[in-house]
Amino acid sequence: MQDGRKAGNSESEPGDGNSAGAGRDGQVEVRRELPDEIRQGGPEIYGAQHEVEPAHGLWVFGYGSLMWNPDFPYTRRARGICNGVHRAFCVRSIHHRGTVQKPGLVLGLDGGGSCEGVLFHVPAEAAAATVHYLRRREQINRVYREMFRRVEIMEGAENLAALAATCGGFITPRSVRALCFVAERSHPQYVNSLSVADKAQIIRQSRGNSGSNLDYLRSTLAHLEALDIKDDALRRIMVMTNCWHRR
Repeated sequence: MQDGRKAGNSESEPGDGNSAGAGRDGQVEVRRELPDEIRQGGPEIYGAQHEVEPAHGLWVFGYGSLMWNPDFPYTRRARGICNGVHRAFCVRSIHHRGTVQKPGLVLGLDGGGSCEGVLFHVPAEAAAATVHYLRRREQINRVYREMFRRVEIMEGAENLAALAATCGGFITPRSVRALCFVAERSHPQYVNSLSVADKAQIIRQSRGNSGSNLDYLRSTLAHLEALDIKDDALRRIMVMTNCWHRR
């Protein structure tokens, strides 16, 4: 997903991974309050376009930087898998990891397959402001489509029971309805015609305001490994760069 460093950025970008409150899956965990400038104006934007029962709060599915740098308040987190979409380098980056003249590539959710990520349950009182914040973080260029999708919870019986007892939004005993940001295929920055070799070459050569595209890929893989999430497609791209151990 998009840049976790500050609201207002328009491309996917992992955060620094140092946010407090990461904790173990399934445990109660309250994040810091949203900044005042993000909190203002949230309810109107949220209420106009999203069908979420306020009493149930909101589930958010993270597949990129949101997994390790959500930067919004939440009470529970859990491993989840979203079927029908997969994590992919399908968004051209013209700011953070590339330029208009030489675009890089960043992550999006694209159609087909499945994607393992992290679910966050946002309490009802913070749901509106969180959606407002996510739109500022993700949607400046409208490169993603906001969708509610069914996400299966990958937790043991004990953690699953604790989640069900304290969080709403369940649509089956093991799945919830979660807000996802899926790559918008009609957007000019969307791309799906690149081979693994093409992606590796672009990532190896591109650089933007936030640094090299190669460091972005390295950081993503390192964070996925820390979360014990395997993504063979991203690893194949890394191997093709011939820069796995080079800094």
